[in-house]
Amino acid sequence: MGRLSLRVQQLDVVCETKTKDNVFVQVAVAVQYRVMTESAYDAWYRLTSPTSQIQAYVFDVIRSTVPRLELDQAFESKDDIAQAVLEQLQSVMKDYGYAIVNTLVTDLSPDHKVKASMNEINAAKRLKEAASHQAEADKVRQVKAAEVNKIDSVETFSVFFLAFTRYILLFRCLSRRLKRRLDICLVSAWQGKGRLLYRDFKHPFLNSVMTLREQVQRM
Repeated sequence: MGRLSLRVQQLDVVCETKTKDNVFVQVAVAVQYRVMTESAYDAWYRLTSPTSQIQAYVFDVIRSTVPRLELDQAFESKDDIAQAVLEQLQSVMKDYGYAIVNTLVTDLSPDHKVKASMNEINAAKRLKEAASHQAEADKVRQVKAAEVNKIDSVETFSVFFLAFTRYILLFRCLSRRLKRRLDICLVSAWQGKGRLLYRDFKHPFLNSVMTLREQVQRM
């Protein structure tokens, strides 16, 4: 006479296998099971060691599933692996009076050298991304600096052009005033001499005034 527990029990199984890309990994699976009350007779008499039976089926499923996946795919497919183990165990262990409650892939660990290589690859990838972002940031800063310089150049040219225009207008105004004064001087000189002066003045002052007037008119 013996005792048979009806509580949910857990069996931890660690299986070593390799992936499709020839990387050896340790797959840890937790199997939660219990004895079915109506099948207690079968659970007690039909199996000598239920844990060994469960472990054998876990090994069979893991070693037939993981080798079809690459390492990255195996990490992404942990739920699929656990589901495959669950379905296989439920269909087999039911005949022996055991119900499989749940199966979990708790760990998938490659060799430490593979881990180191994966870490180096990820580090290099992140450094590459950081360098790319840094280059993009430098490019944006250069574009912004060029736009600021362009705006400054336009503003400087606008100020210069405005000042130049003002000087031109001032010069024209002064030239007109100077022409008027020259005309007044010529008229005064003509009235003083009693004759109309156009060219070839005999008086040296009038000659210089006429020459200055002609130069101003050409501007």
